[in-house]
Amino acid sequence: MGTGKSIYRPRTGHGLGPQAPIRSAIGGWRLTFFGLLLLTLASLPRPTVGDEPKRGEPVARDPAERVAPFDPAGHLFLVGGGTLPDELRRAFAILGGADRPDSRLVIVPTASAAADDPNEDWRQPWEGLGFAQIDVLHTRQRELADQANFVEPLRTATAIWLAGGDQARLAEAYAGTAVERTLRERLQAGAVVGGTSAGAAITSQVMIAGGQEQPELATGFDLLPGAIVDQHFSQRQRQTRLQAAVARHPACVGLGLDESTAVVVHQRSLRVLGAGRAHVYFAATPHQPARQWELRPGQRNLDWTTLVRTNRERHLPPFPTIEPATQDPAAPPATAAEPAMETTATLPLVPHGSLLIVGGGGATADIWQAFVEQAGGAEARIVILPTAVPAAELNRAGGEPGEARVFRRLGVRDVQVLPQTDWEAVNSDAFRQKLANATGIWFGGGRQWRFVDAYEDSQAAGRNA
Repeated sequence: MGTGKSIYRPRTGHGLGPQAPIRSAIGGWRLTFFGLLLLTLASLPRPTVGDEPKRGEPVARDPAERVAPFDPAGHLFLVGGGTLPDELRRAFAILGGADRPDSRLVIVPTASAAADDPNEDWRQPWEGLGFAQIDVLHTRQRELADQANFVEPLRTATAIWLAGGDQARLAEAYAGTAVERTLRERLQAGAVVGGTSAGAAITSQVMIAGGQEQPELATGFDLLPGAIVDQHFSQRQRQTRLQAAVARHPACVGLGLDESTAVVVHQRSLRVLGAGRAHVYFAATPHQPARQWELRPGQRNLDWTTLVRTNRERHLPPFPTIEPATQDPAAPPATAAEPAMETTATLPLVPHGSLLIVGGGGATADIWQAFVEQAGGAEARIVILPTAVPAAELNRAGGEPGEARVFRRLGVRDVQVLPQTDWEAVNSDAFRQKLANATGIWFGGGRQWRFVDAYEDSQAAGRNA
């Protein structure tokens, strides 16, 4: 566990005030008294922490399992190491609320061996950027990292920076403790959580802890679900290493970051800043080959959840179903240059009921009428799913979309609106029963990924009914 030292160094007034004394975890101010306490504590049994160090490689997830949406209110700001350009430092500070009177930056230098040096000034590069308070938080004791008073500075931080070094030091000190949990909470609450080099690598649960072409994998923080993050990517030629990592964990998307380059994830948006590129890696599946491509600064933003779901779909059987074409059983075996068998696509069938698909732009009167007739006319039981629009937009309309008024004007008496977007609610027996009783189900317009967020692999979608 190293020295067992913990450091909490507050500084206020935009980093210009006098440096506060370094406080040890046990509060001794005299060197002799501090040494006696260390000797005494060293002879005592180590306290048990709820979670032991998460040093081992995580168990690989099933690539076909549901992908929960990831849309943090805050920003995840990951840098691939190397020199941190001023533009990236300023961008991080702006996202962290610098210049606001309540802005607070907490620097976690634990990945660095220099974190134990009381003379190391971790604040200096961040001073003058407008933060009202800058703190340094560090320990190598897991039991201390699990205590509420230690993580208290994180709870009010508007910005948290994980310095570079060795990501294994961060994992050994904090993985599975209150520090990791608080980082996730602050990210969801609106803070910016960032890091460079090791501070970026630690953010994926499947963490690359070392290795050259073959990665050494361990357990990180799980701040970016479904990812394996690597850094110094092009500069240290880590392409093979990341390919091997996603091959061992094919449910994960590989994300390689060049030096002086940042990936910023906020709500449903992923964008690239800085001097280099980000690199996305998918593992090979039984249906598709491995794939990789580059993301450049200035390109259209991507959706991280959609990337992970795209990777998931690559592991599922193709749709429409692909079936072997008829082949003469007496034909000679195929050679390597000649495919063993051609395939044909089987078109999807709708053996019961009807599908009415509108290309957007508003339905015409005959389209509405056709839907009502197919659903049973005036006796129809119609359920409207307005899930594709934000809840705030639906609330502004009084909780009832315009489609409900249209159906009532056409004489339908039984019209229900089911606005639920929480997966647990959608997956309930009560919700499924309402859909089962309907003779017509209308999917409202908007963003289709909101339907996927709410319905994927739920009873409502019929996946596990």
